[in-house]
Amino acid sequence: MAMIPLRPRVEPLDEDEQEELEERLMNSGGDITSFSELDGFYAALLVAPVGMLPNEWFGRVINYSENDEWPRADDEPTPEYHGETIQLLLRHWHDLQHRLDTGQFQNVPLPLEEAELPGEWWSQGFLLLARCPEEEWEDWYRGFQEEGLLAPMHELAWEVTREPEQRLITGELRRLVLRRLIECVNVMYQRAEAHRRTAGT
Repeated sequence: MAMIPLRPRVEPLDEDEQEELEERLMNSGGDITSFSELDGFYAALLVAPVGMLPNEWFGRVINYSENDEWPRADDEPTPEYHGETIQLLLRHWHDLQHRLDTGQFQNVPLPLEEAELPGEWWSQGFLLLARCPEEEWEDWYRGFQEEGLLAPMHELAWEVTREPEQRLITGELRRLVLRRLIECVNVMYQRAEAHRRTAGT
């Protein structure tokens, strides 16, 4: 697997495009069902020890065989709809990569649903990969876990399972955990970049 080369900054998705992509994710049959979760999943890919090309992770995000809501022609998603979805996915991928490259990764997307809180579904998306990594990546993520770099993600991911009145991470504590999450992602990304440069991947 080869690392995606650095690219110039792309135009970030605006709020309407984020909502459009989230709707498509919800109907796609893949593992990712929200924009915030997608952002976390992308972050986990970008801190992996080996870079991945988009075609290597598309199958986790969109799954033609299980969805019923794609606009279809002869039982397949129409090429236009598929192409638009891929473009939205790639734009966000390259935007996140650019922000990590340039030290501009300073926040996680706000959830589009008012009942959700920042960081919860982002962490679920991140841990989707970190909990079930490629076999050769297990030691890499285990090292992050042992250093406590995945602790903010685990803390926030648990909040998804709690009723709103039972949430433990609120107010100033949530802001502190989110700040730590951002710091951890940037540390992991810098290590991953150094590792990939050394390994030539």
